[in-house]
Amino acid sequence: TDLVMKNNIVSINKASGTGYCVYKSSGTFASSDYNDFYVNTANSTSYIGYYSATAQATLLNWQTATAQDANSISANPNFISDTNVHIATNIPSPADGVGIAIPLVTNDIDGDLRNDPPDIGADEFDYAPTNNDVGISAIGSYSASVVPGNAITLSATAYNYGLLSQTFGVTLTILNSSSSTVFTNTQNVTNLATLTSEIVTFAPYTVGADNYTFTIETTLGTDTNSSNNSMSGAFIGEYFVNLYPFNASMATGWSDANGTGASGEITGITQSSPEHRGFIKFDVSGIPAGSTVNSVTLGLYCSTGTISTATNPITLLTSDPQTATFSTLFTEAGSTTAILANMLWSPGPAPTWFTTPLTITDPLVLQGLIAQGWAGIGIRRGSTNSYTFDGYNGANPPYLKVYYTPPACPSPQDAVTVTSIQKSGNDVLLNWTASTGADNYKVYWDTVPGGTTNSMDVGDVLNWTHTNGAVGSNFFYTVTATCGTVSPVASPNKKANNAK
Repeated sequence: TDLVMKNNIVSINKASGTGYCVYKSSGTFASSDYNDFYVNTANSTSYIGYYSATAQATLLNWQTATAQDANSISANPNFISDTNVHIATNIPSPADGVGIAIPLVTNDIDGDLRNDPPDIGADEFDYAPTNNDVGISAIGSYSASVVPGNAITLSATAYNYGLLSQTFGVTLTILNSSSSTVFTNTQNVTNLATLTSEIVTFAPYTVGADNYTFTIETTLGTDTNSSNNSMSGAFIGEYFVNLYPFNASMATGWSDANGTGASGEITGITQSSPEHRGFIKFDVSGIPAGSTVNSVTLGLYCSTGTISTATNPITLLTSDPQTATFSTLFTEAGSTTAILANMLWSPGPAPTWFTTPLTITDPLVLQGLIAQGWAGIGIRRGSTNSYTFDGYNGANPPYLKVYYTPPACPSPQDAVTVTSIQKSGNDVLLNWTASTGADNYKVYWDTVPGGTTNSMDVGDVLNWTHTNGAVGSNFFYTVTATCGTVSPVASPNKKANNAK
């Protein structure tokens, strides 16, 4: 009750995951005010605070619950980065000059004198823009794991930090695990006004089975500040699938020792009699036959309940939940010999997702489940837990995220024939024949016959558009068929009909 909290910035900038700017499970504040509590708007499971046993989603919710922070704000303070929490001085910050003077605090974290009124946060700063300063302020949301053969489309927010309108380029560069450039794409931003932003979306890139890094960078010859010109990220091309319960009665539900139960939601209750145990029947037909499963993660959405740190055993069912009795399902969910994992959940209020890896490591068991077409999962509550998880018919049904290695590829059996090359404006359109056994086609183009200076994996498709391929040089094209790491079968070299 003697807690005083003033002039603090608490920022949750991650796009997912549960968090609280302030977590106070009991007691009250002596005084809390002139703070900046910020939560990334893309994050739906983080909150301004936790107070009175309730998650407070907004600053207004927090102010109402605590009767504190009347002069506080909830806005992005504009840190230089997630690891450098000084305030960026080339862009206006909502924390500038809106704190309250505290007599005992006369200097900031760097020893600089505090203004009166001071800036909120540890850093006293002065907004100091320049004429020519553009950069990347954020990378758009993207999947960090992409199934090979699928495309990833990246985007970024370009920002004009300077005082003059600017026209400039924004370039995406993707590198593979060998640090070789596999893709570049440049988009132009035209006449971007001072202190405004524009979302830039790049051409899609077809992902292979590899680890990738990428950089997005602005290019302006008169730029006087290079520190904000680029941002980087990474993604992986790997085989995975999200599996869900069958969309049918008894695909999910609960059972008890008295032989009763219900289809739908998955509940666990603390009463010793009758105890509820959950069951789920997952459809695993999405895993290709012959695949090797590498890892499995179970996801459950807790809509209501009290979650503690008690263990919650997850078991492998041998009986089909859609045909077994409730008593059988109750017994198998409580098995001590078929435990796949013990879920250790951090305390926190519903609603929220809980995920845990499952230890299904026996290859024979895994192959058997794939051949069977379904996998049964049982859930036994921890001794102090009471909860409700969404079932197959809920808004957020359970899922299994399965990473796997597909079966070995056969060698592509047929030579590829390029059937047509057409000019369409500035672009070149290619079509070719299929090669039996192929799972990817790679296009090479060069200014000399047989050249391989430029290439792109285009996936399991039979056509491709070479954007701006009809601009500049005349190109010769070759298409190869591959499957996994098997050597390619190449098409005859063919020249595009794009002579100038």
